Amino acid sequence: DAFAEDGKSLQYPKRDCINKVGHALHVHDDVFREYCGSLERIAGGLGMKEPVPLQSMYICKSPRTGGEVGPHQDSSFLYTDPPSVHGVWLSVDKAGTDNGCLWVIPGSHSTPIQKRLVRKDNGEGKTELELVPFEETTELSTEGGVALPTEQGDLVILHGQVVHWS
Repeated sequence: DAFAEDGKSLQYPKRDCINKVGHALHVHDDVFREYCGSLERIAGGLGMKEPVPLQSMYICKSPRTGGEVGPHQDSSFLYTDPPSVHGVWLSVDKAGTDNGCLWVIPGSHSTPIQKRLVRKDNGEGKTELELVPFEETTELSTEGGVALPTEQGDLVILHGQVVHWS
């Protein structure tokens, strides 16, 4: 989306071309590390035992690039047995239905995890990632979804099985 037809130059201003930064910003950046430390205290206050940040990223919702994130459960990608994953979403800017706010299926925290990300050897000595469905699964739907508009600075905590998208 961001690149011009030549495949080298950007067709929009740079700030509108970035979709996502990181997956481990809390490991590499002091500001994110400190922020995640405060989240660990909040999680502990909510009764979560030994909370540990596994991912941290900055997702940009530019109107020109990046696109939508379809319905998913975070526990598919960060699988634990028993399920214990929670996602934390901080609204850096006001987010509404017009600019990429979260959407959720109410009550879906009690829905079984539908798929699990599994590492597999591709037979050529390389590891690939594949989303493998559990035995009795259904495709995740957006039917019945509700928007979670936020103001700048709002914090949303999602149970890992909540079906959500943005």
